[in-house]
Amino acid sequence: MQDLHQRRGYRYRLMRALVGTGGLVLLALIALVMARGAWHMYGKFSQAAAAREAGEARLADLTEEQDRVRGVVNEPGTSRGVEAEVRERYGLARPGEGEIVVVRQNGEDTGAAGELGFWERLWSAFFVW
Repeated sequence: MQDLHQRRGYRYRLMRALVGTGGLVLLALIALVMARGAWHMYGKFSQAAAAREAGEARLADLTEEQDRVRGVVNEPGTSRGVEAEVRERYGLARPGEGEIVVVRQNGEDTGAAGELGFWERLWSAFFVW
């Protein structure tokens, strides 16, 4: 009976050590993946919080500017207020004011694709960035 336990004990201890080590490695990998995910999530949260603060500050500035402009323009007693009201209601403009139209000429080349050589076009075809 003693011999059976000794032979079984050696193999059993070896398998138990291998399974235990494998389990520890698996747990370490799971912990590493979870820690990495938490780290990236924290980064996203901090970026979102910074963007929200910047957006709220920008909104406060724009609201303040809008209130200031409305106060100046919408006063019916001032000449600017009367002029703005007339322009808005009737679509009028001052003499000499007009619409600006920007026209691009047909022969104008906006890119340098035609000036590239064969190797440069080949390079840019494979490496788009």
